[in-house]
Amino acid sequence: MPGFALFDGRIIVAGEGTDYTNLPVESAPPLEVIMQEREATKESLQKLEQLEKDREAVQKLASSKKVVHIIHTHNSEAFLPELETDDPKEAHHHKINVTLIGEKLSQELEKRGIGTVVEKRDIQAMLVERGWTYSQSYDASRELIKEVMQKEEDLQYFFDIHRDSLPRKQTTVTLNGVDYAKTFFVIGGNFANYKENVHLAEQLHQRLEEKYPGVSRGVVVREGARTNGKFNQDLSSNSLLIEVGGIENTLEETYRTAEALADVFADYYWEKEAAAASKGEEER
Repeated sequence: MPGFALFDGRIIVAGEGTDYTNLPVESAPPLEVIMQEREATKESLQKLEQLEKDREAVQKLASSKKVVHIIHTHNSEAFLPELETDDPKEAHHHKINVTLIGEKLSQELEKRGIGTVVEKRDIQAMLVERGWTYSQSYDASRELIKEVMQKEEDLQYFFDIHRDSLPRKQTTVTLNGVDYAKTFFVIGGNFANYKENVHLAEQLHQRLEEKYPGVSRGVVVREGARTNGKFNQDLSSNSLLIEVGGIENTLEETYRTAEALADVFADYYWEKEAAAASKGEEER
């Protein structure tokens, strides 16, 4: 069907309201559009400043053992309510973007005793410098991931944070009168061991459903010739691409979701650690 490549994928777990008509859609504007200077709202710049102050406080709690890596392959992806534009094609910014979600997620994980490394380098700027196209974003981020894997030997989990291009009604849920940006776990299927990543995604989806019902839209596998199909997840058996919200969500909504993700992941992580320690005791 014409245009159906936009929805190319297999739904592994469908959250409430999820079907093949509303799978995540990645925007892919020309790099010159992405790199244009745009005005962010005064309020969004204040949110950035506050997040930076929060980092200073969290840094005192940060674990020296870094087990989670957070990257943003499409780091310019932004949110219209935070910008001085209402044009979906211009939902990109060099500072007010998905990297703030990754930073918030990092801080919430650190509060829960889980050390993180957040990639700060501008991948879209790398593409421009090299004369690469937007479709080569994952080639650029792959270099950065492999580099940090060599430096930080304790890393076990790899999260690539994105935002969807779908409208607000499909990317937002209200819990107890408070709006959250919805997540979608995207797994590449174009390599042999992708089911290990599927398992992690399923675990986090289920835990979100139990504690934050409706926040997760589900788990989808992207595979075939019309998609990247790896998203660098072949580098680790604990690697996820996580869509958080869409172009019409606010940063506050994505921050709540980042906190929810940290909450359920911390439960999962510490349960795994406890089980491993218990097994070690038994073997001794």
